[in-house]
Amino acid sequence: LEWYDLQPGSDLIGETLESADIGSRTGFSIVAIQRGDATIDSPPADTTLSEGDTLIGVGTRENCAAFEGMLAGE
Repeated sequence: LEWYDLQPGSDLIGETLESADIGSRTGFSIVAIQRGDATIDSPPADTTLSEGDTLIGVGTRENCAAFEGMLAGE
């Protein structure tokens, strides 16, 4: 599992998992979101991403690199 913090100013803030289309664009699969003290396991597609969320997912090294690029706004 890989853990990524959603930083202030990220283009993903306010997007739903469905609209962000992370899996299709990067191959990286979000399996949970840590939001404060709560964990959202198997988040549904209509989950809106928020600043400070920790996105937990799986993928190959290439998938992770592509997702890191997406997080960086590339």
